[in-house]
Amino acid sequence: MDLKLKNVIDQLHGVSGQRIVQAVLNGERNANKLANLCETFILKKKKEQVVNALKGSIKEEYVFMLKQAFQAYQFYQSKINEYEKRYK
Repeated sequence: MDLKLKNVIDQLHGVSGQRIVQAVLNGERNANKLANLCETFILKKKKEQVVNALKGSIKEEYVFMLKQAFQAYQFYQSKINEYEKRYK
């Protein structure tokens, strides 16, 4: 996977990054459609850069690894949230 999203979106764990990752995992490959998942303020500043960053080949073995990493991230986020609810 040679997408370069991290070069144009500061926080991949933010709303826009999470939407794009989820869409890629769900099979979306169109760079324009993926870019349109970004928050409006990102699109106003750098839509063309985001679209260009999302162009490239996406090998299915990399999508599989991304899926595993994303699931692990979600698991740990849920554990952090669970802790915060209990002790804060």
